[in-house]
Amino acid sequence: MKTTVQIIILMLLSNILSAKTDVYPGMVKLITGWHKFAKGADSTVTFLGLTTSTAKDISNYKSDTVVFNFYRNPKDNKVYRHLSFYFDWSKIPRIVRIVEKNYTDWLSPMTFNDDTSGYYDIYFTCKSKKGNWLEIIINEGTQETAWIRDTKFVKMLPWKNLLKEDRFLTIELKDFKTTQYFKLNDIKSEQINYAENNCFEIVDVKGNWMKIENGDSEICFTTSNKTFTAWVLFKSNDNLVIKVNRP
Repeated sequence: MKTTVQIIILMLLSNILSAKTDVYPGMVKLITGWHKFAKGADSTVTFLGLTTSTAKDISNYKSDTVVFNFYRNPKDNKVYRHLSFYFDWSKIPRIVRIVEKNYTDWLSPMTFNDDTSGYYDIYFTCKSKKGNWLEIIINEGTQETAWIRDTKFVKMLPWKNLLKEDRFLTIELKDFKTTQYFKLNDIKSEQINYAENNCFEIVDVKGNWMKIENGDSEICFTTSNKTFTAWVLFKSNDNLVIKVNRP
């Protein structure tokens, strides 16, 4: 006969196994700015992660190098891919470069901007999240995924937090001409016509619905003075119909 403690444990395990995975919960940003890794700066870094960094997943094996490790699955102890950032402290402004020479063979994230004066802007599509592990799309062309731990320098960003993180991030609809725009987050609500500029900012997110607004003229180069706001179905279980851009 099972004890009360055993029954409770079995119930907890059953709940964990039956829990639904949140599909496409947001974006994952690698924090690569040299100033973030300067002595004493660790405590000032703000992040939405669940755990602190560990040597297994982010290692300072040199004082001037930081390594991000990627795995095939959360249970795999063997590193599948790694991305190393070298910081040249002797230069003003600071110089940052990626150590691996062949990283472009496998790395093609949603957004990748190279600013060698101090940081890289690297945003991955997060396909799923299990505990403190994040499944990210490391190559948008092939849709290959890998897993990375949610840590201090791996920042999980829910969709509605993107604009707070970086005001220059915008949304582009993959199929702009056929996208349906709704007045409310309801498939039965009134549809709105729009065909001006495929560049939007996120206003709100509710489930698979995203409320978008035509972007700032400074960022999206919008010529219209009219404000356009609508709801779109931006994701499903097997598809994401938006792209994230950064000028």
